[in-house]
Parts: sequence; C-alpha cells; structure tokens
Amino acid sequence: MTFADALIKYRRENKKSQEELAKIMGVSKAAISRYESGDRIPKLSAVVEFTKSIGLTVEQFLSDKDDIGKLDNVYPVHMKRIPVLGAVGAGDPRAADDEYGEFLNTDTDADFALRVDGDSMEPTIAKGDIALVKRQSDCDDGQIAVVLLDNEAVCKRVTHIPNGLILISDNAEKYHPRIIHGEGIKILGRVTQSVRCFR
Repeated sequence: MTFADALIKYRRENKKSQEELAKIMGVSKAAISRYESGDRIPKLSAVVEFTKSIGLTVEQFLSDKDDIGKLDNVYPVHMKRIPVLGAVGAGDPRAADDEYGEFLNTDTDADFALRVDGDSMEPTIAKGDIALVKRQSDCDDGQIAVVLLDNEAVCKRVTHIPNGLILISDNAEKYHPRIIHGEGIKILGRVTQSVRCFR
C-alpha cells in the first residue's frame, strides 16, 4: 500500500479532516492534500514519527493485509508498485529528503525504496542508486540494512553486538566501521536489491 492510500484510508476510517491530520503531522492542510494525491511523499523520519504518534508501526500503517485494508490498484502478476520514500545516507547519517510522487515497479521482495546518497557502499551500491528495502525490524549479520539513528537514516552492512550494532561500509578503504550503542537504534528494513542509476 502506498503512503497516499494508507493516509486516505486512515483519515476516513478515523473520521478526521485534512486539517485535523495536518495538526497531527505538524504540516499544512495543503501538504496533506499533496500527500493524499501522491504528488509529494514526506520524509522517512516524518513517516516513522507520524505512525508512532497514532500507535502504529510503519509496517502496520502501510500493510495491505485483508484485516487492515487492500490497495485497489491492480498490477501485473509478480509486479508491484513501491514508493521511493526519500534518500538515505551511505556515508554520514542524514535525514531522508522529500520526494515528489516517485514510484518504482518491481518484482523484488521489497516494500519501499530509498535513493542512496554517498559512496560508502561502493562498489555494491553507488551514489544515486535506488535501494529496494524489505520492511523488517532485524536482519542477519553481514546483510545490508537501512538503520535509523535519531531520525537520521543510513545504509550499511550490520553486525550485531551486545546492546548495539557495528555499521560496516563496503568502501572499507575510505570508511571505517562504526560502533553504535543505545536504544535510539532501529533497523527499518533489509536492502534486497539496488537499482543502478547511470548518469
């Protein structure tokens, strides 16, 4: 389910106006209108904070299971349309940027996509590539994941350690492993594939 579909469904089921939803999200009514039309997609960190404020996870909010709501659009067998929610840092952590109505058709097991900014995952994932992400709260050691650190997202290989993670870059000559401890760490999903964007 796209963010636009989920937002409309949530607002209608909870009998809220666009003005009321704008207050919850801390944006203008015009922004809500653009979100619902699909012309604009909010920052990934804003989506996380919004779903948290209404008592849901991002996974629950965007779910297309029967008990939550089905997406009306029909796509070819084995193909689905996933939103590009913003950008993720491959290098220094960074906030996810706004994207305007960008979507990707894929047959990959992925729920959303993020444009990669930075060269720390080269040659596996280059700057500007699109990472396809499967929503999950954990992954195996050595897998590439999107990790949220205090509302900033980064794309790295992960290794678990007690009470934390080691974030590892494929561009090891330029970027050293980073050890992260604390409760503010959250794995948003596992990168299942990257799409090379030639310029």
